[in-house]
Amino acid sequence: MLVLIPSFQPDRRLVELVDDLRAHPDTSDILIVNDGSGPDYSALFAAAAAAGATVIGYPDNRGKGHALRAGFTWAIANRPGEPVVCADSDGQHAAADIRAVARATALPGAGLVLGTRNFGSPR
Repeated sequence: MLVLIPSFQPDRRLVELVDDLRAHPDTSDILIVNDGSGPDYSALFAAAAAAGATVIGYPDNRGKGHALRAGFTWAIANRPGEPVVCADSDGQHAAADIRAVARATALPGAGLVLGTRNFGSPR
């Protein structure tokens, strides 16, 4: 599985997410797309790379859609046929939830898996 994380001006939660994902053997690769965050964020992206993520990007902010497209282009070229799970870099997605979506991609007939949040009581 490849976890694709578009990121613009992240905080320490990005590195924590990489650490949490890498701590589990089911995570094969993590790709972070630096969406033009600027030089003030270089240390955070370097820390994410040191924790085991691949970091790509470009110098100017182009938006989340462009970052996702860049990530999918990289995935097609470097990890063809591998399932891709998208996550945010702001702590919105827990590593356990990302792994749950990844497991669902391995189910028979799973062409597209969408995770949803439950804000109310469980049904």
